[in-house]
Amino acid sequence: MTPSFALRDAFALGDLQTFLGRSARVDDGAVRLIGSGGVLAVYTSVVQPAGLLDRSPTVLGLRTFAAETQGPVDSVVPIRALLDRLARLEGPATGS
Repeated sequence: MTPSFALRDAFALGDLQTFLGRSARVDDGAVRLIGSGGVLAVYTSVVQPAGLLDRSPTVLGLRTFAAETQGPVDSVVPIRALLDRLARLEGPATGS
């Protein structure tokens, strides 16, 4: 079974979308989702070394959310895929 989570309110959904959108502008890679005990942590890379000899530090961005999870969640997912999934949750504003 694929791990899943549910955010507790619409404000958290909007906050997650904003965080992911900003993350995608810095590095359009992936985010790591870790959740259990009513908390979902979303990690993204802000600064990373360019190679083995690069002495730049690794800097991570972190946002936490109150969430309900079905079992522990520990997944790495593409930012764009998660943004697309969240956009589909909202659905169209008007139906035809």
